[in-house]
Amino acid sequence: MSENIIKGRKYYEIADILNTFKIDKKTANEIVENFIRNNLILTTHAYEYILKNKLYEKGCIENIIKTATDNQTGIVTEEFIIEFCIKKEEKSDEESEKLKGEAELEENIGCMEEEKKEENKEGEEKTKEELKPKEGHKEEPKEKHKEEPKEKHKEEPKEKHKEEPKEEPKEKHKEEPKEEPKEKHKEEPKEKHKEEPKEENKGNKRLAIKSDFKIFDYKCASDGKISDFSAYFKDKYKTLSTIIRKKVEYRGATDIEKIKEGEKVSIIGMVSDKFENKEGTMTLTVDDLTGNTKIIISKGMFSRISPDVEKVVKGLVYDEVIGAKGKVAKGGKAIFASELVEPDMPNDFVPNKAKEEIYTVFTSDLHIGSIFFLQKEFENFLEWLNLKKNRIDIAEKVKYILIAGDIVDGVGVYPHQDKELALSDIFKQYDFAADLISRIPEDIEIIISTGNHDAVRIAEPQLKINKKFAPKFYDMKNVHLVGNPAYVSIEGVNILMYHGEALDNLIRAIPGLSYSSPEIAMKEFLKKRHLSPIYKDIFPSEKDYLAIENIPDVIISGHVHAIGYGNYRGVHLINSGCFQGRTKFQEEMGHIPTPSKVPVMNLKTHDITWLDFGEN
Repeated sequence: MSENIIKGRKYYEIADILNTFKIDKKTANEIVENFIRNNLILTTHAYEYILKNKLYEKGCIENIIKTATDNQTGIVTEEFIIEFCIKKEEKSDEESEKLKGEAELEENIGCMEEEKKEENKEGEEKTKEELKPKEGHKEEPKEKHKEEPKEKHKEEPKEKHKEEPKEEPKEKHKEEPKEEPKEKHKEEPKEKHKEEPKEENKGNKRLAIKSDFKIFDYKCASDGKISDFSAYFKDKYKTLSTIIRKKVEYRGATDIEKIKEGEKVSIIGMVSDKFENKEGTMTLTVDDLTGNTKIIISKGMFSRISPDVEKVVKGLVYDEVIGAKGKVAKGGKAIFASELVEPDMPNDFVPNKAKEEIYTVFTSDLHIGSIFFLQKEFENFLEWLNLKKNRIDIAEKVKYILIAGDIVDGVGVYPHQDKELALSDIFKQYDFAADLISRIPEDIEIIISTGNHDAVRIAEPQLKINKKFAPKFYDMKNVHLVGNPAYVSIEGVNILMYHGEALDNLIRAIPGLSYSSPEIAMKEFLKKRHLSPIYKDIFPSEKDYLAIENIPDVIISGHVHAIGYGNYRGVHLINSGCFQGRTKFQEEMGHIPTPSKVPVMNLKTHDITWLDFGEN
């Protein structure tokens, strides 16, 4: 890939950060240079975390670099630094506890020595008292030891062993064990299995449905080395250019290094820069594996070329792969475009459907552990799944639940988050989450992916939740943990799960997109055939796991806490909302979430029903 793709703007934009944090440019540059000198890449989030918490004043930078070098970590992420800080605090706590423990031991030893001295004194006094009576009392000890022991051993033991043991065991073994178990095993199960399912829900089909699903979770073998950045961009280009070459006009696309002055050509390149002047003329810089060139589109050309060109130009973002047709300008270093295309979707795509009437529930962003977690509404959802609410006709046929990330609120995700946590321990958050999820009927398969609030790295693609954080989930047979993104085939219907953090970048970059209509932003995933077309917080690897090479039937996302549904050329686009109330940050941003609303899809007809669990 061309050098321009990887260098310059990819890792840090210090000028923008200086305005946010009170730090001089020299110090800001030194922080970054320290990491570069040690062949380490510092992500933007990690850099901001250092500045926010002023770690450079606490002498932590050298220790972070040393730890990263010792662990052979090529990329220093925010997650890595947070873990470093936690371990540092734990060490300091351990040292203070050791000092306290040593002090307590010294005190205990002193107390024990004093107690021993007192015991020795008391023992000496007792021995003196015992020695005195032996001279004056010779008859009493003899009479006591002869008469009293004989009476006790003859009368008392016989009464105890004959009467008490025989009467008490008979009462316990005859009355209590026989009566209580009979009541429990005869009455309670009959009420549950006879009254609720049979009377309220006759002909329960859910229990008779056999699960048929496959999980295609990615496995990243990358070490996060600098060379992996180049490999990542090359693979991204190759994957998306292959899709564009399926279009007739681009099957014989020319390499950029081979274009010549005055020729009409078609090329495929990755956008590395774009600029619009006052007259509305757009100039793009694109790269392929051989070189780079500029594509010029004047505003007046939109009407002459095609109405679709203007839409494509306004929706272009950095790092996406596009195709362009036009005439090469004088000097051979630019092309006057007559056409621009994105990888996009074919017009003849037909989605797969299940053979039987089976329902799948989509949800995300539970944020368990937050003070804004809507526990009552979520319990309404659980009761519905257990056939205790309305719309049992759907609930009885639910066989799958897909949760697209942020099952917990996490710890240290954003500044001052601790003030908005009901559970400040990440382990307790997952523990409580597992307790709630365990109330879902065991015959329902639950697939849980990760999000930016979960205990995983910030960079995408993300791995599944580690067992050390959520051991209870690993003990549940119907729970399946996957990474982000993940492909799942359910009853023959292909579903792409993606938490949706890249929606933030798309909404900021493309005019007309908004958080209130996430399904419109999700269409860009398919137009650009990539889940995160703008490069940011992506873990470098030899393969681009965020490219949409195989077309799914459904894409499920979350993250923005707003429900949305759309269909783009046959693919269902669903944003599943959340189970968290409006946060202070959302109030400041003017964002209004739509919590407690859950989409349920009939896999046979692809009809979607929205259920509101916020209602009584």
